[in-house]
Amino acid sequence: MIDNGIKPLYVFDGKPPELKTGELAKRHDKREKNKADLEKAREEGNVDEINKFVRRSVKVTQKHNEECQRLLRYMGVPFVIAKSEAEAQCAELAKNGVVWAVGSEDMDTLMFKAPVLLRRLTFSEARKLPILEFNLEKILEQLGLSYTEFVDLGILLGCDYCDTIRNVGPKTGLQLLQKHRSIEKIIPNLKANSQTVPENFPYETARELFINPEVYSSSELTIDWHMKPNRDEIVKFLCDENGFNRERIIKSIEKLEKGSKAGLQGRLDTFFKPVAAKDAKSTTPVNGAKKRQAGQSGGTINQAHVRLISNGMDYQNRAGSKPGAGGVMSSSESNVERRERLRKLALETIDLAKDPYFMKNHLGSYECKLCLTLHTNEGSYLAHTQGKKHQTNLARRAALDERDSGPASALKLHQLKTAGTAESRVKKTVVKIGRPGYKVTKIRDPFTRQIGFVFSIMFPDLNSETLPRHRFMSAFEQQIEPPNKIWQYLLFSAEPYENIAFKVQNREVDMRPGKFFTHWDPDSKVFTLQLLFRNERTSSYVPGNYIGMNKPAANPLNPYGSVNS
Repeated sequence: MIDNGIKPLYVFDGKPPELKTGELAKRHDKREKNKADLEKAREEGNVDEINKFVRRSVKVTQKHNEECQRLLRYMGVPFVIAKSEAEAQCAELAKNGVVWAVGSEDMDTLMFKAPVLLRRLTFSEARKLPILEFNLEKILEQLGLSYTEFVDLGILLGCDYCDTIRNVGPKTGLQLLQKHRSIEKIIPNLKANSQTVPENFPYETARELFINPEVYSSSELTIDWHMKPNRDEIVKFLCDENGFNRERIIKSIEKLEKGSKAGLQGRLDTFFKPVAAKDAKSTTPVNGAKKRQAGQSGGTINQAHVRLISNGMDYQNRAGSKPGAGGVMSSSESNVERRERLRKLALETIDLAKDPYFMKNHLGSYECKLCLTLHTNEGSYLAHTQGKKHQTNLARRAALDERDSGPASALKLHQLKTAGTAESRVKKTVVKIGRPGYKVTKIRDPFTRQIGFVFSIMFPDLNSETLPRHRFMSAFEQQIEPPNKIWQYLLFSAEPYENIAFKVQNREVDMRPGKFFTHWDPDSKVFTLQLLFRNERTSSYVPGNYIGMNKPAANPLNPYGSVNS
């Protein structure tokens, strides 16, 4: 949004109303059930179910809110902590002209009298979905309801403060309200056998919370629209404290700084072109389980009060061209159109189940294992496979495979797999079971004075057919902390355990027999590795020269004696 010159104002929830405790308890019960389902999915090893229940079990804590507020402050983005409900405070700001519209997925926002509500505002770009704009004035006009009657309609259909009346859905609820005009008159006219009112139905209190919510007035709030991003604090918070990729964060900061320098903010619809309805008099049937407050009740709604704001291109009304003439496509629009054509073509011709480089991670997004890129949907990944970067990496992989294993081309093999004409590679799915135990002992050779370590890594549940592996990694390969050339990393890996690494001095390791060795004990399931660093006396020392000394007894795992364990 900031890239396009839009200035957002974030609002955080304050203390929830007492009437909302029932809804909060239900949400807590759902999370507990999702946690139980998550444990079951982990036992079964079902990765898709694990990803689903991990997302459902997430709970936003006070610490999360504080970290978000801290990041917004560093970014120069204003925010407000509401007195109670965040949606009510947003509606108050919009009513008083502090902001133009409210962006939220909660339709209760309209019941707080927000003049304009935008849905899908934050994910329309990623999911290629249009932004939905709801205009309260036009909704009330089309439904033939007053604002108070509209609030009653939302309460009838269910909100955070009340349960729903049995067998009263969107269509029936609108008909009852258009006939009787209030909940007080509707309740005596309900069907006794089928339309039952919940035992606890505090509709009057709920109505008061919507019409007169606890909010700060505009005069009580101080909003600074001219704050500037703090580059150093953003990098420190995201990269140093939370391990984000420094290069990507720097690029994002540059975009943020460019967007923050924009002048007067224009209307939102100057950045997202509206898609006009074909017939202003036509009606669109509305379906769904939670059709409520925004006029989605009652069968049909005039398209005039719900606009679709498309992120795509307006081919009929281009800037600087005659209306309806189309005009010349810019280079950026040409690239967008080209990527879309490639995506559609790839969807028709490529079977992702047989693509060896396609992977869905634990967060639900998609990765290219060849290029190490992240994608929000399958279409984005398929468009990437047709691009220059992926094709170049395929060619490089083919050259390496041809050099190492003969003339077989990995490029042709990948194309055969993605076209479905070769046997598909079985995708290996491993559920990690935690970190292995370990013990590190510092040692010293009493003759060459070499310093070293003995690493004992315990894998008690490791399959007998699996052998642990190890390797050294330079500080510039890892992305967890800023690279420092004085350190190197020793990694140990054995599925299904998580990988672990130890940071050691970046000194030359003595790889001679007896100085460096590894040992795997299949009985105790312990993997042992010994290393010694080279020093000035290493080359001059001759084994067997024990002048005036008795040779010490050898220990097969530590022949040099332990000095610190």
